[in-house]
Amino acid sequence: TKEALISNLDISEIPEQHYDISLINVNSNLDEDSIHKLNQVIKSLLEERRYKIIVDMSQVNYINSYAIRILTKILKDATKAGVEIRFFGISEYVKDILELLNISMPVTIFKSKEEAISDWMGSSSSV
Repeated sequence: TKEALISNLDISEIPEQHYDISLINVNSNLDEDSIHKLNQVIKSLLEERRYKIIVDMSQVNYINSYAIRILTKILKDATKAGVEIRFFGISEYVKDILELLNISMPVTIFKSKEEAISDWMGSSSSV
């Protein structure tokens, strides 16, 4: 299992039986600093040809407006690159914010990491 720690983001691979899914644990609220780190991590996963990413948001209680704009850009760029990003463990406040993004960008939210993985395993489309 590959693991990396980049400041407040913890990135790990989920075992091979789960089709090369990468997991990012966000260990702080999303602000200017942490959203740029998340963006860098996602870009590095793209360079490694990792197209399935799950983001654990269970420790995120707040996301500021700047982070929302950057997150929207991250999601649009990821979609163009054929990457699917899924979120789980989201607080009600952050979930409401992410659901507002659905107007221009679909955001896939699951209750748990296991649900996100199972949905991919049951999906016929794989990148």
